Amino acid sequence: MPKKFTEEQIKKREQLIKYYVGRNYSANRIQKELQKKGLGMRRKDLLKRVREIREAKTLKAIPRIPKKRYKARPWFMGRKAIAVYGTVNGKSRRIEMVGSGRQLYNAMLRVAQHPPKYRFVRCRAYEAHKYLDYREKWDEHPQVIS
Repeated sequence: MPKKFTEEQIKKREQLIKYYVGRNYSANRIQKELQKKGLGMRRKDLLKRVREIREAKTLKAIPRIPKKRYKARPWFMGRKAIAVYGTVNGKSRRIEMVGSGRQLYNAMLRVAQHPPKYRFVRCRAYEAHKYLDYREKWDEHPQVIS
């Protein structure tokens, strides 16, 4: 059963609500402050009272605007891409590179002679040299997909 307040407590609560609204407290904060002082009230009633004091119209519902969902774009979107694959000691290796035509050409000159360090590499053409193993050679000339 709800707690009954005396007239004095109700007046005190009303003064506090006006004071907090005047200081631009949120309804949540007002409710917490009232509870600390032992003068809490139902949220629905508090919101109604706060709106009356602020002279705001009662809003039934605020429509939610859905967030824009972005589709995942392919990592090479809008750029040229090539893949070089072949074998090293009988094990397959592949490197996929993305970049401008000149960057891809320069990277291809290196990749044609030296395979990547790892089994599969996806990188930008200008940083392909970081992923090459300069101590190893391809078993045979690698194939290119562009």
